[in-house]
Amino acid sequence: MMTPASAFDAFEAAAREWRHGRTGFDGWDRSVGAARERFARLTGVGPGDVAIGPAVSPFAGLVAGALPAGARVLAVEGDFT
Repeated sequence: MMTPASAFDAFEAAAREWRHGRTGFDGWDRSVGAARERFARLTGVGPGDVAIGPAVSPFAGLVAGALPAGARVLAVEGDFT
């Protein structure tokens, strides 16, 4: 599958900005906020109910830490290897 040219162009532009130290958090925050809002709209929840993070594992750890002792958890076999 080929990456759409617009997505690749956006990636290259972001990489250039990062490489030359010209990027700041504000632009990333706006794009993450827009993604959060779109996903919330798609799933019928509020943007504040959509978590954004670097990977699933930190969120899985938060959920696991909040479970009471002896709780049973259903997971897909081999999902976290």
